[in-house]
Amino acid sequence: MIDKIKEILLKNEIEHYRINCVNSKSVEMFFIKKETDMLRSTEITEYSVTVYRDFMQSDVKMRGHSTALVFPDMTEEEISRAVNNAYYAASFVKNKFYELPKPSKTLMLQKREYNLKEEAFKLAEALFSAEKSDGKSFINSAEIFAVGKISRVVNSEGIDVEYSKYNFNGEFVTQAVADDKDVEIHTQFSYNEPEYEQLTAKVEEALITVHDRLEAKGPAPAGKYDIILTGANLATILDYYTERTQGSMIYAGYSSYQKGSFLQGDENEIKGERLNITLKATQPYSAEGIAMQDRVLSQDGILKTIHCGARFAHYLGLEATGDYGAFECGCGSENFEDMKKGALYIAVFSDFQMDSFTGQFGGEIRLAYLFEEKDGKMQVKKFTGGSINGSIFEAQKEMTFSKERYKDDSYEGPYAIKLKRISIAGS
Repeated sequence: MIDKIKEILLKNEIEHYRINCVNSKSVEMFFIKKETDMLRSTEITEYSVTVYRDFMQSDVKMRGHSTALVFPDMTEEEISRAVNNAYYAASFVKNKFYELPKPSKTLMLQKREYNLKEEAFKLAEALFSAEKSDGKSFINSAEIFAVGKISRVVNSEGIDVEYSKYNFNGEFVTQAVADDKDVEIHTQFSYNEPEYEQLTAKVEEALITVHDRLEAKGPAPAGKYDIILTGANLATILDYYTERTQGSMIYAGYSSYQKGSFLQGDENEIKGERLNITLKATQPYSAEGIAMQDRVLSQDGILKTIHCGARFAHYLGLEATGDYGAFECGCGSENFEDMKKGALYIAVFSDFQMDSFTGQFGGEIRLAYLFEEKDGKMQVKKFTGGSINGSIFEAQKEMTFSKERYKDDSYEGPYAIKLKRISIAGS
């Protein structure tokens, strides 16, 4: 099919292009409680053709682009019409000229292959093994997806690479019922490799938190608290730094970071931990065909790498790194149990977001624990409702991280982070 597309591009005198082919196979399992509701396998092959068009505007060389979707059952005439429509549309995209990636070799080794059906069943076993027989809480429903993709990237500059990537993801609903109360918590998971122990631990935590939410008595009193965030919510905080160090953000002027910049504001004001972040290559090549490798993003808070694809690398005079979707944080100096003292631990949000443009973060609280010492003993209060609102510009001065670790498909690092004096809207 790719050879056919290349011939059509040549016939239509389209010189610059990129073809992406993705063959995706998946095994999907759906459960109602522990009973299998559906088990199915799928396979689909998708082609996308990005065409580039060079033209002059006000004596400046421009390069526009547009993408056409191509399906295996399309005729030559239909493919020709699709790529020509894309080529026409590319003339309205007025980007300054940039070079397309050229062939390069990855340093990554191809990871092992997986039997998707076998792994889906193993993940189901890991998920339901966490469920207890005490009846306090249970798994209401669950979905598991084991996905394997083979991607091929071909461009007009000579790139022709193929690689495989796996993902194991899904969600489950935990439920607790007592008297006239009935509460649920939706939990998602996603891993690049089957993480049975991580999944079991996630379910165990969700079963506890849903029961605790049943017992929670309304929002915490409004005010400022030292808060703790964990897992994916911690990763959302650190997304601010991985997004602001993208070449696209810097070129557009949305970010003032440069190599050698201190990421956390004024270096002299930092009382907490300094960030050590590594960008993780989860596949050997980017969608553009750029060879990927792990790269140090920041060392002791100092920016070491600006990451971007071919276009913004050309504009900024940098090496094209490819676009990253995962990172690792190497910080962590405090035990999680010690971090809790005097803090509000927000275990579950209905939604938690970080705005990488403004540095504001916030979300609606579904379950939080307030740890207060009284008469030499630690007391725990459970709350539901209310919301948090904070700014990374203040919070980054005193961030501390747990020694305990967490891992999913896009983040590996400390399980918990403590942020000082964050505003809580509550009772």
